[in-house]
Amino acid sequence: MTGIRYCLEKAGRRRVLSEFNPISGCDNAARKADVVFVHGMGGDAFGTWRHGEGDANSWPHWLGEEFGEAGVWSLGYAASASKWGRIVSKGEPDAGHSMALPDRALEVLDRMVQRGLGERPLLFIGHSLGGLLIKQVLRTSAEAAEERKRNVFANTRAVLFVATPHAGAGLATTLNIWKAVIGTTVTIE
Repeated sequence: MTGIRYCLEKAGRRRVLSEFNPISGCDNAARKADVVFVHGMGGDAFGTWRHGEGDANSWPHWLGEEFGEAGVWSLGYAASASKWGRIVSKGEPDAGHSMALPDRALEVLDRMVQRGLGERPLLFIGHSLGGLLIKQVLRTSAEAAEERKRNVFANTRAVLFVATPHAGAGLATTLNIWKAVIGTTVTIE
């Protein structure tokens, strides 16, 4: 089961927004906790966490099978390094698109509140840029005026960072130098 893809028209450009993909236990109103997987740059909600094809090779699915009383989600969002994907992609709506980290965090936080994420204990697993997004979501949540948004921060019990560049990434710096040629997205900046 996949989530619903939302699009926003802004300044004449299509921006693909995030979607929470329920993996396991997400419809159970009595679930004890929620686990959210957040992919990194150039990744996606499913392929980042899978070795090979199918759900039998997927970390979120393994977790869902092991912990049936938890809701397991995988966040999908546009996180391209270069705008070139818009030209060379074969119909992938996220290709070549991204959003500034603070804007993405606010948008993800809004979607979390809509899904009821933050109403119970919450655990995050983030790969690369996904870890940076998690940190920004938690900062935004901690400073939010609305209680439902603050609950995301208050109910977060753990964050697992996988290859997250907490001090920046050399590749991003190199790509940014060549941004006029490569056509880097705001994510690289």
